[in-house]
Formats: sequence, C-alpha cells, structure tokens
Amino acid sequence: MKARVLESTLAYVPKYGWSREAVEACCQAEGLPSGLHAYVAPQGGIDIVLHFYATRNQQLAEVMQQWRTSSDSTNKNIDIKESDSPLSSFPSTAAEVDQFLYRSLEYRLKLIIPYLSVWPQALGLLSLPTNIPLSIGMLAQLVDEIWAQAGDRSTDISWYAKRLGVAYVYNLTELYMLQDKSLELSESWIFLRKRIEDLRSMKQMNVSCMSFFFFSFVSFHVIVELNL
Repeated sequence: MKARVLESTLAYVPKYGWSREAVEACCQAEGLPSGLHAYVAPQGGIDIVLHFYATRNQQLAEVMQQWRTSSDSTNKNIDIKESDSPLSSFPSTAAEVDQFLYRSLEYRLKLIIPYLSVWPQALGLLSLPTNIPLSIGMLAQLVDEIWAQAGDRSTDISWYAKRLGVAYVYNLTELYMLQDKSLELSESWIFLRKRIEDLRSMKQMNVSCMSFFFFSFVSFHVIVELNL
C-alpha cells in the first residue's frame, strides 16, 4: 500500500513538489483517507524522493539485464538513441565498457526529466545533514549496480576508484541538466559522453582525491537548491 501510494504520488510532484501536499493530492484523487500521508511519508518529501530513487535504480538494473540478454532491441523500456543492439555478454573492451556506462547513466538520468522543474528541491532534501547517509547509500547502490552489470570483478583499490568516478560523472551531469536549455537536453548528453571519456584519465587520480570531488558534489546540491 505504501509503495503504491508513493508511486501514484509522483504524478502530483511536478505541481506540488516533493512534499506532503503531493501525497495529500494523490490520496484525495484516489479516494484514500486524507490522513494517510502521515503513514506514507512520515518524514515528508524525502520519503517520496527516496522511493523515486530506489525504484528507478531497480528499473535501470532490470533494463541493463535486458540489454545483455534480450534480442529485442525495440523493447519499450529502453529509450536509447544509439547502439541499441543487445549485449549478449559483459562488455569486454574499454570502448564497450565506456558505451555501457554511457547508456546506463543516460537511461537513469532521463528518468529525472519529468520532474526536472522540481529536481532542485529533491537535491536539497537529499543534501540535508540527516539525509546524506541515505543519499550516499542510494548513489552507491546505483553505481555499484552499473559496474556489476558491466562485468566489473575488481577486488583491489580500483573497485572504489571506479565507483567514485561514475558517481562523480552522474552527479556532475545531473547538475548540468538543471541549467541545460538545449533541445531534448542534447547538450547534457554530449557533456555526459565527454565526462565518461574523462574517466580514462581519472584512473591516474588517487582515490582520496576522487573522494573529495564526490563528496563536494553531494554537498553542492544544497547550493543548487538555493540558486535555482
């Protein structure tokens, strides 16, 4: 019941934001008790944001699996404009890994588009001190799943470097999208591709430095919320 109401609430987020008002509007429209918001979102808007984050991470995980196992490149759940051919196995070359990272991050970032006008509010909620552990956990889950689906089996310090690098690219592109005025966010996807190319050179960067960049961008969400 809780998950269903939260999912239905997303339709009201563009109008009411990530708030209890959105839950109340959903409950009213579906004939549910008006006080249900206290159960569905006891922490307020952050509960809606976390539901969105978790379910869209899972959606991406399922789609990545389809890319590697399905021969149907026209699958309705896959909205990628290039390299739509299915992946029958894990990427094996550096170029294939880069393309897989691009497709995965582009797909996940596109799920934000219906809520882009209120996404700064979501980032602000995720950046509150009490919510940062959950925020980092969700992002860590996202990048770990992407690398796992890409076939990464590293056990040394590169395990951390790879995940910090993709988290850095994801956050950076997410922020770029908020100010992108190009048609269909075309500039954002160019930006994303360039940042993935940059990851190759970032392999020379030590993990502590990459950690600094990552946590700086998580904290920077608060500034974005105040200025957009």
